[in-house]
Amino acid sequence: PPLIDVKYGDVIPSTLSTTMRGIEEIKVYPNPSFNGTFEIRGIVDIQQIHVYDMMGKEVFHKSTGNRIQLFSEGVYLIVVETDNKILQTTVISK
Repeated sequence: PPLIDVKYGDVIPSTLSTTMRGIEEIKVYPNPSFNGTFEIRGIVDIQQIHVYDMMGKEVFHKSTGNRIQLFSEGVYLIVVETDNKILQTTVISK
């Protein structure tokens, strides 16, 4: 690919833009959770659920259902893949 001459202050379009990738927020209850159990609500066509800790390590994955069980306290990123969207939010497990 050709190199791009970029100067300080230039705005560069990104293919990772949340608007361009169709990333939206999802509803997860309860948040925070005091027992590590979360339920994703309002989405019927869940294909995959991925949960990442704040270091970027995947700590949970499933391809059916809408419940998540986390065993350690912390802040997590939940990413849900549907047929045509990627949805994400953060949750707190206490």
